[in-house]
Amino acid sequence: MIACTRYLAVTAVAVNEFAVQLFDSPPVLAVPKAISASHEIRYSPIMAAFLAPGKDPPQSPRNLKTVTLLYADLPYKILGIIKGRLRDNERTRVYFTEGLASIVLLNFSLEQVRTLRKFASNCPLEHWPLKAGKLNICDIYSECSPSTQPSKTRNVFLPTTRVQELSVYVEQMSASIACLCASYGRYFPSEEETLRQIAIQATGLIRQYEVLQNPANSNGDLYSQKKRNALISALVELSAALSYAVTQGTSGALPVLSSRSPFPHHSLLGIGGAIRALTKYTRYIESAFMARSALRVINGQYSKLKHIVPADILNYKPGPEYTFSKPTRAQSEHFDVGGKLQQEDHVPLVVHFSLRHGFMESKYSVTGASEALTAGVLPHWTLMTLSHEIMHSRVRAIFQALFGKEWDGKDGNLISIAQFSEFSAWIRARRRQRKENVAASIRNVVLNFCWALEMFQHPLSEEEAEPELTRELLCDSYSRHKHFAIEMFVHFHDYYFV
Repeated sequence: MIACTRYLAVTAVAVNEFAVQLFDSPPVLAVPKAISASHEIRYSPIMAAFLAPGKDPPQSPRNLKTVTLLYADLPYKILGIIKGRLRDNERTRVYFTEGLASIVLLNFSLEQVRTLRKFASNCPLEHWPLKAGKLNICDIYSECSPSTQPSKTRNVFLPTTRVQELSVYVEQMSASIACLCASYGRYFPSEEETLRQIAIQATGLIRQYEVLQNPANSNGDLYSQKKRNALISALVELSAALSYAVTQGTSGALPVLSSRSPFPHHSLLGIGGAIRALTKYTRYIESAFMARSALRVINGQYSKLKHIVPADILNYKPGPEYTFSKPTRAQSEHFDVGGKLQQEDHVPLVVHFSLRHGFMESKYSVTGASEALTAGVLPHWTLMTLSHEIMHSRVRAIFQALFGKEWDGKDGNLISIAQFSEFSAWIRARRRQRKENVAASIRNVVLNFCWALEMFQHPLSEEEAEPELTRELLCDSYSRHKHFAIEMFVHFHDYYFV
């Protein structure tokens, strides 16, 4: 079976001159030659766009006469549109990529390309006429129509501050947002609103820090210092995520030879198209989350609902109690009823790839494993894992609704006095249970799980009496085991709802 991936490579051979080649495998053999001649070589994989069932992929063109890059933001839709306007021998010279230049046409004349561009929403294009396989950058032809839609980035207000400790992060974020505004306006207009939301979030974090920095609002205690450190940590994370968005999401922009990708094996066209695809997938899942606010449902719906929630931790036994039956017209999940309860304060996650972190989610970003760019069909690098990571943001919202967004401001405890009292009463009544507030009961189940796990890991001897449960002990057990509880929540939600 012939592989359907080819590798488009350019090698700088002289000032303003490049050798353009098409390889059937990664051009590793061409690298030593380029190194010995002190020439830069850049390449990216390109995949055959039109395959016939039961047939091998088309052969690569023997001689390259032209290379055309189409910067289509909806490549599969555009490929479907232009397919019927191409002859059979022309379809074999159409490829798609993981870059912003999402479609590559080989050996098409400029007249043909300009005709096809009309069916591709007049997307930007770059046309390379070659002479004996060589490209002179002075011969490159490009077209880029001005946008007819008003840019949303006009409403993006960059964060500012006079606090010296924050100035470096403000400068980094402002530079990143400015760069992304220019790129998104052309290649990813739907993400312009994300930049506005991020700028608002960054400004809010800065203002919180400035309030805490004021001596009138802080006594220099440990709790205030922890809050300031947490705010700086959030700004560092946000700044880093935006930096990754710039280096990965804008690489491969027009003109492509002036833009370098941080991924060596995608050094020609970059991975902007892959970033765009992952971002759209993330936004799709986030839109489902926003339909029902976890905070508003738990505080507004579950706090009024009464139900018997068992205090004993049951052994798992497969059976009908673990399956969802289709509700009748008279039945519905309580989470889905009770009016419109949309989430209104959502901050979109910044999406990028990471070789170091792999699949991971943090408060402001989510990463896909870099290996998924070339091995996404393998189970351990499948992009299905991304839904699990995105689900962490949903479960975080659930736990914030159950326990509060931050520590108790008076004594720094994770669990308030009222929450501990509710849990103690719930445990004492486990032999004669009655209907309880569902919101509080869910929180009690989480605390009970953490406490039971703590006792399991530190068993008592026969001579030892069971320790009296105090708020401090419960806080300690929750602090140690909450991440395990969160992971179980994430797996459950990811399995049943994605």
